[in-house]
Amino acid sequence: MHVDVSISTVYDSTSNAVVCVDVQASELLRQEMSLVKERMGHGDLSLDAYSQVWDQCYAQVLFVPSQSRFTRASLASKKERIESLEKRLEVVDP
Repeated sequence: MHVDVSISTVYDSTSNAVVCVDVQASELLRQEMSLVKERMGHGDLSLDAYSQVWDQCYAQVLFVPSQSRFTRASLASKKERIESLEKRLEVVDP
């Protein structure tokens, strides 16, 4: 599947990182919903219902930046949880 995405990049001098912002998330979500619906034989799902399921699934995993991978939240150490939350804050508030 080909997705056209508009991304703007901003350099964050405090973390020496390039941060991607302004991703056309609603279009990506619409395309993902369509693909899931087609492949799993689901009927129409509202954006709220899809978002609720997505949030529940996403809550079960967490990204560990030092290892550049996702892991099950239930298996993560306290240090990994803190590291993951710090990274989320960096992304939200560059």
